[in-house]
Amino acid sequence: MSKSGLEGVIVGQSRLSYIDGDQGELIYGGYDIDDLARNTTFEEVCYLLWNGKLPNRGELEGLRRELETARQVDRRLLD
Repeated sequence: MSKSGLEGVIVGQSRLSYIDGDQGELIYGGYDIDDLARNTTFEEVCYLLWNGKLPNRGELEGLRRELETARQVDRRLLD
């Protein structure tokens, strides 16, 4: 029987995040996860993880437009 999922998989290094379980730290893109959760939107965190920096206003609006376009359902599926 084959296994599915990532159970038992351990990641040694990541450029996206840092975890220190003993200290209770979770860092995404250089920012503490608590700060991100309190002060940023989902889209801003996506941009951070994809681009290595938080977006400025124009970059954020561009990402929101891209995501909105990607969410649109083809009319043929709705009819």
